[in-house]
Amino acid sequence: MKAETKTKISKGELINIADSLTYLATKETPAWYEIGKNLRSIKAFMTEVEGVRKDIRDNCGKKDVNGDLEVVKSDGLELIVWKDKDSESKQKEIWENFINEDAPEIEFCKFSIEKLSDCKLNGGLLSNLLEIIIID
Repeated sequence: MKAETKTKISKGELINIADSLTYLATKETPAWYEIGKNLRSIKAFMTEVEGVRKDIRDNCGKKDVNGDLEVVKSDGLELIVWKDKDSESKQKEIWENFINEDAPEIEFCKFSIEKLSDCKLNGGLLSNLLEIIIID
């Protein structure tokens, strides 16, 4: 079986994969090499994601008197205050369009689920990796 294959997915799916890999990277696991290799493979894409997020914040977010982005806390989360309803709608449209685009073709380094058998992990967070990176 070939260890690395390319998979076509959306940018939103790739963001979820990145989140799952980042979570997995915090755990001690024999799959450390494959996890690191996959994180390195998506690094340029995640830089692009942060650029889009920054553009949205800069262009649609409301600034305070010091020029800092205004945020409000809700249920322990910091939420951006949008300039107005049009800016809020615009940011949603920009983000939805971005995450629904095809992601760049990434050559994932797959590994067996057996490498995770001794680890206590969150299955929900890892579901994004099943059959794409984690295989039977």
